[in-house]
Amino acid sequence: SRIDDLRHVIDKMDERRSSMLRVMAARVHFWRACVAKQRAVYRVLNMWNYDLTRKVLIAEAWCPASLVDETQDALRRATARSGAQVPSIMNIIESDEKPPTYFRLNKFTQGFHMLVEAYGVPRYGEINPSAFAIVTFPFLFGIMFGDVGHGSLLLLLALFLIKNEEKMGKEKLD
Repeated sequence: SRIDDLRHVIDKMDERRSSMLRVMAARVHFWRACVAKQRAVYRVLNMWNYDLTRKVLIAEAWCPASLVDETQDALRRATARSGAQVPSIMNIIESDEKPPTYFRLNKFTQGFHMLVEAYGVPRYGEINPSAFAIVTFPFLFGIMFGDVGHGSLLLLLALFLIKNEEKMGKEKLD
């Protein structure tokens, strides 16, 4: 009778463990996403400096002069959304260092710019090579894929995507 009771307890523990593992397995994707977000936040926060005397976090970043007002507005919105008691302060600091490369992009040039950056990032002050890629890439792609049928299919697909861009952009992807 004692052995039967122990077997019954062990069986119930196995059932309970199995049910708990099934519940955890169903939520593992959610947990991974949460952990990835937290790691990203901590990675960014670790780039900041902590001032013990004033008890503040200090971040240094480059910002194009043309986007200073937008950056200050974004800081104000973030402060309001987070419910922080102390507002974010942005100071413009003059530096002798060369700033990182920044090119203003739109939807059309962004795709070609990503293609160019796959080969390397131009230095500060150099011209944007994406303009040359816009002209030469379709030509070279056409040379590589000279088949009229294949090109027609790609053209139809591109036209479909351009026509439905706004509708597809509003859909939420998982």
